[in-house]
Amino acid sequence: MSHAVVPDATDAASAPGGRPAERPVKRRAVRASFWVVAESGLTQFIHIGQHIVLAWLLPLQIWGLMALTGIAIRMLEMFSDIGIGPSIIQSRRGDDPVFLNTAWTLQIIRGIGLWLCACAVAYPFGMFYEKPELTSLIAVVGLTSLISGFTSTNWITANRNLTLGRRTFVTLGSQTVALMVTIVWAVLSPTVWSMVAGMLAGQMVRVILSHLVLLGIRNRLCLTGGAIRELFGFSFWIFVNTLFSSLSMQMDKLILGKLVTVDVLGIYYVANRFATQPQNLLGKLTSNVVFPAISRKQDLPRHELRARLIRHRRKPLLIGALGLAVGVAFCDQVCYLIYKPEFADAAWIAPIMLLGLWPNIVISALGPALMAIGKPRYRAFASIIRFILISAAIIVGYIWLGLLGVVIASTCGSLVRYVVLSWGLWRNGLLALGQDVIATVLFVCTLAAVLVARAALGGGVPVVERLVG
Repeated sequence: MSHAVVPDATDAASAPGGRPAERPVKRRAVRASFWVVAESGLTQFIHIGQHIVLAWLLPLQIWGLMALTGIAIRMLEMFSDIGIGPSIIQSRRGDDPVFLNTAWTLQIIRGIGLWLCACAVAYPFGMFYEKPELTSLIAVVGLTSLISGFTSTNWITANRNLTLGRRTFVTLGSQTVALMVTIVWAVLSPTVWSMVAGMLAGQMVRVILSHLVLLGIRNRLCLTGGAIRELFGFSFWIFVNTLFSSLSMQMDKLILGKLVTVDVLGIYYVANRFATQPQNLLGKLTSNVVFPAISRKQDLPRHELRARLIRHRRKPLLIGALGLAVGVAFCDQVCYLIYKPEFADAAWIAPIMLLGLWPNIVISALGPALMAIGKPRYRAFASIIRFILISAAIIVGYIWLGLLGVVIASTCGSLVRYVVLSWGLWRNGLLALGQDVIATVLFVCTLAAVLVARAALGGGVPVVERLVG
């Protein structure tokens, strides 16, 4: 039985004081936020634990190989992204079994096509980077895309209806299995295949549990013209956004793969994974809570929607400013603590990358509004412009400053995205520039205070040694 969408009339019921009641959606959004934070917290614990253990068990070169393998798979995924998830969440037919089954069938077709493409590009990709072992790695890791294609659409409707409790247990269960398989394999045979085996096992468990545990329809193969047209009609700009967004995020590793040794690439990859953990939490909150919640309010007048968004983002911005300031100031010490000496350079790379998260925090509560009101093209524009500028900046940065220049250039991508999305918000009457400026000043002052306190206690300042050197 599928979850029904709460009628608009419920959301519009009068509340004390004559204000429209927001409780039905707001209550579910708060509950969904709890599940997202709980899932992300436990997920980060699992990932970080696995990350630390594998960093000690596996040779440095393996991380470079996995970085290149991951790039190949993600590039294939972005070239075939048809935006099924956002289409279901945003569509008024998002609980229609025919619409959902059509989406599921397209998802399966995409997964099969992705794996075949992975097999086709594996050999030339390995030859380009002069790493023959990439051929078999890419072909096998590509199976994760094929398996993922069979995930139940109840995974998406749980997101749409902000009912994420069961989905959280599915996620944690699959990741626990992946962790166990990876570590046991790495202990018995410390090779790159331990990471691959864990990925495949976790993905398989996730797909099976999505059908057995999540509430909703039982998917079956189905293709209907009307559903296909609606899915692809909304998906075009999703595809463009995903394509260029993924390209810009992978460009640093694509370029470094040809310019530096696999050891240096491995260090960069480890630092990137460490620094992007908060970004993963932010992305989940944005896609699993903010976007579905705003989608239910998309018909409100722009000034009223803007007022609600400004009111609801005050506390998240405050928490984000304080948390990120502490993270930037001390993450280098965490890197020294958890990684073996071969990964020492990750300690200066991670703070710079983490600093680039701030523009994403600022835009995270307003950017999804453009999707919710049916304006996904602005996100696509932001991704295209970011790709062009960051690609050039990475090359120039490497010529001038080497690896440091690449780190700085790639970190600036979030600022480019913020500027373009703010332009889109302004054009649609949703920009909150004043609130953004105040939050940024708070973040800068907090970061400065924490860094001064650390320096006064004899801890130095992160990255300074690298910049001086």
